[in-house]
Amino acid sequence: YDTYVRQHMDFMSSAHRASAFLPWHREFLRRFELDLRAIDSSVTLPYWDWTVDNSPTSSIWGDDFMGPNGRPSDGQVMSGPFAYGGGAWTLIYDGPYLRRRFGVSSLAPTLPAPTDVTNALATTPYDLPPYNDGSFLAGFRNTVEGWRNGPQLHNRVHVWVGGSMGPASSPNDPVFFLNHCFEDKLWADWQAAHPGEGYV
Repeated sequence: YDTYVRQHMDFMSSAHRASAFLPWHREFLRRFELDLRAIDSSVTLPYWDWTVDNSPTSSIWGDDFMGPNGRPSDGQVMSGPFAYGGGAWTLIYDGPYLRRRFGVSSLAPTLPAPTDVTNALATTPYDLPPYNDGSFLAGFRNTVEGWRNGPQLHNRVHVWVGGSMGPASSPNDPVFFLNHCFEDKLWADWQAAHPGEGYV
């Protein structure tokens, strides 16, 4: 698992703030799912629709799934399958324990809304010059990655969860994969809605 964390850290500059954001993460998810299937062939990665499950009390944060928010003093997740105290989830990078700080940042006090998704799905083309986080005029990739008008969509989710989802080592938090699976679903929906819009 730590190999995935390291890969994400190593490719921050090329897999983010650029046209490759969505395809790079799609391949990242595919490889992770294939590795899980080598252990259990029935595994599929689910997505987290954060426009629906959008509060700290949503079922995704139950002890039987992703585990809860971190404690106020240091953000440490104290229960659930990824709690350090359980002995099964020790972080090598930015560890040793998983941290979460739901909605603490003033940049992301809430998760994205359904209207944010609707607006993103209507945005074309896929990307625009200069093909980085400075592509503020439009472009689906930059909109869904979340660089337009402060942290939105993908970026907003990372900031809202906070803690271990903040740094480049964000795959330390398994909810990273559920977030990116939803981003990938949005890209698939966008591709279906705009078949004439190719990858730049």
